[in-house]
Amino acid sequence: VKLITCLRKPLDRFVSNFFYDLRYEYTQAQRIEDYVDCYKEIHKGTYTMFNYYVRMLSGLDNNSADISEEHFLRAKKALATFDICVIVEHGFSSLENALNWKVTPMHSNRTDLSFKDAISLIKQGKMKDLFDELQHRKKRVSSSFLNYFNAENVWDIQLYDEMKNIQTRQ
Repeated sequence: VKLITCLRKPLDRFVSNFFYDLRYEYTQAQRIEDYVDCYKEIHKGTYTMFNYYVRMLSGLDNNSADISEEHFLRAKKALATFDICVIVEHGFSSLENALNWKVTPMHSNRTDLSFKDAISLIKQGKMKDLFDELQHRKKRVSSSFLNYFNAENVWDIQLYDEMKNIQTRQ
């Protein structure tokens, strides 16, 4: 038995949650900046925007508690108990190598709808999906939001970067 977990770039994880909630109408926020204010209410404490990985891995169940270096070190120690930590942006080659698997490439979320994709959705009669894709087109976050997000998620970013660097060296 191998214990496996994965980490995704914290900003990408948050942006993905926003577009998922927007598409399936779990939020009324139309901009990611507005989503920040309603994020905790939407997920009723299950998820938290700030330092999500460190909170979960350190066992912290209080979403409003400040994160300290102690929480970060606990999270890092918890990650060390896993046999494999997949960095999502690197793909799944670490699983393929460690488990001797043949991994089939997976479709990932697109940041933009191509003309070919739109035609494919039309041919399949998936007009609602096409409408949703066009209505909720993914855009890059503003530099001011990026700065805000990075400042509020220092511990998660540090944890992600350390794990990414470890995996890169292996």
